[in-house]
Amino acid sequence: DAPVVGTATADDPDDPDFREDHRDHDRDLDPRRGTLDFGLLLLRLGVGGMLLMLGLATFFQFGGAPGLGALEATFADNGYQFAGVIAVAIPTIQVIAGGLLVLGLATPLGAALALAISAFLTMFEVAVGDSGWNVLAEGAEPVRLHLALTAASLALQFTGPGRYGIDFSRGWAR
Repeated sequence: DAPVVGTATADDPDDPDFREDHRDHDRDLDPRRGTLDFGLLLLRLGVGGMLLMLGLATFFQFGGAPGLGALEATFADNGYQFAGVIAVAIPTIQVIAGGLLVLGLATPLGAALALAISAFLTMFEVAVGDSGWNVLAEGAEPVRLHLALTAASLALQFTGPGRYGIDFSRGWAR
């Protein structure tokens, strides 16, 4: 039984034209994927935009934000060594992570930075705030905000950026 020439299918690994990424290519053409990618874009814009606003507000005292001096004093009052370094590092990381997420550039790095800084700020607010983990208490808005950013950053870490971003052609975008 000699093989018949010209009967190989696209899924036949013995076919010289067989491509390992054939199944991935078919999945990428799935029309339902567009809404998922759009949802990830909205999530990236929301998380990244909020981080950008928080970081820039701290640097430039937008919207009544207390600024770097007050942030440094808060950390120093709570016993942190190198409070000045921490006060500059937090908004810097927020701006970098926010920019990466908004652009869809190096999204795994942006999501990891967003997750780390949001989780740190959540724990800090829980430790120094009057409400602790009671996110429904009056005055617990910072805990709620940072907890929501932590959860959304964690989701982005696992889902990736989707197709709508600068690094859409990277493997982590699929």
